[in-house]
Parts: sequence; C-alpha cells; structure tokens
Amino acid sequence: MFGTITGNEIFTASKRRINKPEFTSRLTGDADEIRQTALACLASHGVVYGLKNKQKECVCAYCFEKVPEPEGKHKRLVFRAKYRSEGTEDIDNIEAEFVKVLRAELKDMLLFTGVHSIEWEGEVVTAEDLEKEMESKFSTENILFLIFGVMIGRSIDNLAVCLCLIALALGVMFCRDKFSFTFGTKKKENADSYKEKI
Repeated sequence: MFGTITGNEIFTASKRRINKPEFTSRLTGDADEIRQTALACLASHGVVYGLKNKQKECVCAYCFEKVPEPEGKHKRLVFRAKYRSEGTEDIDNIEAEFVKVLRAELKDMLLFTGVHSIEWEGEVVTAEDLEKEMESKFSTENILFLIFGVMIGRSIDNLAVCLCLIALALGVMFCRDKFSFTFGTKKKENADSYKEKI
C-alpha cells in the first residue's frame, strides 16, 4: 500500500522498519509495547499500516492481527491497536483521511486474498457482504446504462440507432455479469491457494 496524505507517506510496515527507532520515536506510548504489538501482528501474518512524515518518522500506525474465525474455516483480520503522534499538526484530519484509505485497502484485501472477514472496532465485514454490495451496485449501473441508451436513441429520433444502443447496453450488461462470475471464481481459487500456503 502506498500514497500520501498531506505530505505524509503511507506505508506497510515490515519487521525491519518496525525495529528502526524512527517507527516509535513520534508515537505516543511506550516504544517497546508499540514495537511488540506491531511485531506480534506481523508474526500472525497480519499487517501494520503507517504514515511517515518527511523526516521518515512514523506519525500514525494501525495494527491488524490475523486470527482464525470462530467457525475455524477461514481467517479474520482483527484490529488490535492504533498509535499516533500528538505533536503532529492537524493529526485529527490526517488520521481521518488515513482511515478512509485503510478501509478501502481492507475491502480490496477481502476481495483479493484469503482473508474472509475483517473486524474493526466491533464491526465485522465479510467477503459475502462486500460481494452483495458490489452485485447491487452493478445491477443499478446496468439499469441506468440501459435507460441512458434508450434516451440517447430516442433523442436522435432514429429507431435503428435506439435499437443498436439497447443491444449495446444489453451486451455490456451480460459481459459484465460473465466477468463478475469469472472474477468471483478466480478470487475463490486464489483464496484457496493462499490458505494452503498458510
């Protein structure tokens, strides 16, 4: 994961980076405890996301641990801790933007990895929830695209053009459904192969 938020660079922490003094120098809390929590999350195959300033000092860190789900079939990413620098100017707004980016990244993780669910501050989001949300979004887009095609065709006042645009809209709808079906199958295969590696 990479990007910037108001001059602060987003990074995914590694063991090497966590062990550097810059990781804990600006964060509020006991440096050893912060480092132990972050390393424990990485040891569980979890992930630690952070923001670093221009001096390469971490100003915000979010730690997620990977644990088995209660049913035991899948893996869940659980939010364990967050640390931030109180001395950084406008840290509240920076952290709010960082959380938006993290939520988007974690949703992508549900779609493309073997993580089946994410638990963050009491809220649990599963891969099925996300797939249902995407399916409803796709169906709404399909209907709007079809209506748009009819409106353009009628505005040209040519029946042949209207029918061509309707056929094009239907073709896109069916291709998109086929693509999402294939995509879902590949995602499941990738997730299964990822589980075998763990």
